[in-house]
Amino acid sequence: MSIEPAIDLDPAPADTKILVGDFSGDTANVNSGIVGDFSSAAGAFFLRTPTDETGINNGNDQYGVWFGTPGMPPVSNFNLPELPDGWAYEGWVVGDSGPLTTGRFNVFNMADDSAPFSETSQAGPPIPGEDFFINAPMGETFPLDIRNRTVVISVEPVPDNSPAPFSIKPLLGTAGMETAPSTHNFMQNLNSLPTGMVTR
Repeated sequence: MSIEPAIDLDPAPADTKILVGDFSGDTANVNSGIVGDFSSAAGAFFLRTPTDETGINNGNDQYGVWFGTPGMPPVSNFNLPELPDGWAYEGWVVGDSGPLTTGRFNVFNMADDSAPFSETSQAGPPIPGEDFFINAPMGETFPLDIRNRTVVISVEPVPDNSPAPFSIKPLLGTAGMETAPSTHNFMQNLNSLPTGMVTR
């Protein structure tokens, strides 16, 4: 089973294949194993705000979240599978009005593809993440305190016409009160992986 564009002129299946299974007679038990094996999914994040610093820590690290282990430079520590064509990872923080993206990525030891809310005085570290200082969406007040908020890693179809997280969310975590150098661990969220039975 694949996710197809609303207007699809290509008769072939899209790269965004989400469910796979073999038919036995008229039924098939399907699962999302074609997207990736998330049975060992793990990772950590830390609170820090590198994009508004100019050589010293400003003491406001509760306004940013970065995926990895702090250091000089920080390093990624995801245990996630490489995704097939048609899929990308995306980080999220649940704000007051809903999920806020931290950007998409397929490489763990590089910056993600966007920085919609980070300051511009300094580049972020070479890992995915975001500071929440500028361009607050409606319903949000920035700077956004990440402490006690839900942090999510989702798997998104590419292309993706929805601003909301997709249903596959292999990692969930709650930010504690500690900022870097403390880290916060993600928990596996295997319940988000779609399975089922189809008939023909």
